[in-house]
Amino acid sequence: MITFAVAGLVAASSSALTALAATKTVDLGQTQTVTWQAANYDTSGVSVNVIRKVSDNPARYELVRTVASDMSNSGSATWVPAWKDIGENDFIQVGCKPSPKACRAGLSQGQLAVVNSDLFSNTAAAYQAIEQLNNK
Repeated sequence: MITFAVAGLVAASSSALTALAATKTVDLGQTQTVTWQAANYDTSGVSVNVIRKVSDNPARYELVRTVASDMSNSGSATWVPAWKDIGENDFIQVGCKPSPKACRAGLSQGQLAVVNSDLFSNTAAAYQAIEQLNNK
């Protein structure tokens, strides 16, 4: 298991999540722990997404998939890289659930490259069950 941090979930007026090192390679199916620190954001629900950068100018991202939606704002989530996560320029985003209180989503500062080394293929097949069990 590799643990890394996302740069923070914050109220709309400020920003800060601890960040992931520059570029990190993770294996398909290898369980990861995503951590974040919420600042001035007391709403209980957050979402964790895998997004892919598709353009630099302007910066544009596309949703690859949702790892967890409306989970408790515990500061930690489990991510199991799945087949659709394979690629470069992936980022982890921790966002807010819909609420009357505005906030800014946190984004990992370093990009991720998800690769298939065949070491964790069986775990990748069960990613949904593992994430649902751990992300409540």
